[in-house]
Amino acid sequence: MIASHAAPQPDRQAAYQADVNRKEGRIHNALGEVGASRAFSGLTACPAVEGFRGRAHFSIEPAAPRPQLCGVDPRTGATPFEQSKWILPAFAQDLVGRVFQLILETDSFPAINGFDLRIAHGSKECHLSLTAQKASEARHEELCETLLQELPELVGVSVPSKSLALGAISLTHHLLGRGIAQHHAAFFQTNLHLTPALARAVQEALGGEPIPELIDLYCGVGLHSVLAADKAQRIVGADNHPAAIESARRNAGRAGIEDAAFHLQPSEVFARSHQPAPSATVILNPPRAGCFESVIRAAADWNPSRIINVSCHLETHIENLRLWSALGWEPTEIHAFDMFPFTRFVETVTLLERDQ
Repeated sequence: MIASHAAPQPDRQAAYQADVNRKEGRIHNALGEVGASRAFSGLTACPAVEGFRGRAHFSIEPAAPRPQLCGVDPRTGATPFEQSKWILPAFAQDLVGRVFQLILETDSFPAINGFDLRIAHGSKECHLSLTAQKASEARHEELCETLLQELPELVGVSVPSKSLALGAISLTHHLLGRGIAQHHAAFFQTNLHLTPALARAVQEALGGEPIPELIDLYCGVGLHSVLAADKAQRIVGADNHPAAIESARRNAGRAGIEDAAFHLQPSEVFARSHQPAPSATVILNPPRAGCFESVIRAAADWNPSRIINVSCHLETHIENLRLWSALGWEPTEIHAFDMFPFTRFVETVTLLERDQ
């Protein structure tokens, strides 16, 4: 059980600025190791360190006289909700408290012992995924119905371990003038303040010229390629997550993209067989493990007009940059965004162009 007492909190904004300064220095030094620091434009800090998270997990822990709701503080780890709620916007803090209260009032604990809250960018719509104990035989339809009826912010509630879903299965994020659907089981950027800036940086890196074919590897829900619908004549993408590809196809349809194909396939498998159009453009947005070497080599062999590499892990990105350089591709622009305050992770958008 997590202790309920709290140590005095330092000034959070001052602590955050110190963390940003350290992180920016680390990025600069790491890029210097591969001769890329000249392309680095600096780290964009999170403009409001409180209320920045669009997704958060909560657990319900046994305690006396009543169960305790616990969250995660990015600085200290698991902690009581009152000490971790600052990561959420105010309306979501209130919503989490009401979800917890309804779980207790319906006697759903301990069969339900936690939940994930996802918040849509650009609105207050939320999706709730309940964590059910595997040994529990209850299916929890009544609880899901109660949550949807009592909490208007919720557009959908699911219990993934029971294959139960009520209401909407997706959230719609509003970014750069488009609606982007995300199945609740698929990944989406969680920083409510910086995600629009990240998406804009990718669009700017794509340039202003028409793109004959835009290849989106590790595409997720198709965020970056669908936002480029006005400049890309054809879009092809690949990802190994079924829910993400379902969302990507839906997003292409609602954006009116006539020539789009999103493949449920690992990017390394897709890259081995795809034959791109001349002067294609490539976006890669791998997980923290970085791009497979085979994907990088395939993309280089396509001889595209430009490559945009989006990364959320500095160390693996540095290793990928070493290989890109060996294959004749050099970073000409690197933008960094502190999407994950108080953690070691950082999001980068790197424009790669052929070494002249």
